[in-house]
Amino acid sequence: MTLLIQTLWAILAALTVENLLLPGTLGLSRMLRSARKPEHRLWYAGFVAIFSAVSLELSLLITPQLFPAFGEVLRPFCLALCAGAAYCAASFALSRFAPGFFRRHGATLAPAAVNTIVLAMPFARQTLALGALEGLGYAFGTGLMFYLASLILAPAYDRCASQDAPACFRGLPAALLTIAVLSLAFLGFTGGKIF
Repeated sequence: MTLLIQTLWAILAALTVENLLLPGTLGLSRMLRSARKPEHRLWYAGFVAIFSAVSLELSLLITPQLFPAFGEVLRPFCLALCAGAAYCAASFALSRFAPGFFRRHGATLAPAAVNTIVLAMPFARQTLALGALEGLGYAFGTGLMFYLASLILAPAYDRCASQDAPACFRGLPAALLTIAVLSLAFLGFTGGKIF
């Protein structure tokens, strides 16, 4: 149960961090827009899981081969490059071999690749110790928890559009504050520290 709470906290914290790093809260607003459509929600989480698996496995293979002396330091960088390469390969393959699918779900590819990097980087220290099988489990768990987080947060945007709130806090700002409070709550439940 503690692992489930830690993983859920990690997903919510990563979503909060993503919105601090990306201008215009691209990640969360994209996730909320995708979460409103159930067919996009599942594909979005699936793409996050696939990109996580590919980038983790490739970084396990490439880093020791190319940078044996600096593997620990360069693995997060290699992980980000592998996620970018997986995005390029998936975009090319889907646009070439499944153009209809790409037209319907292609808009979730880029945010899923960025979310893969954002969700993986906070855990770079822990993921450095993962083996190939553990990396696949981590990737599956990341996709599953991203899906669960989108289920939980999908109605947040609509609920936070209350007319009782000041105009500057309606909608997305209120949703971001809700996510921040949830992240801090899960952090407190797990005994984690911010600094």
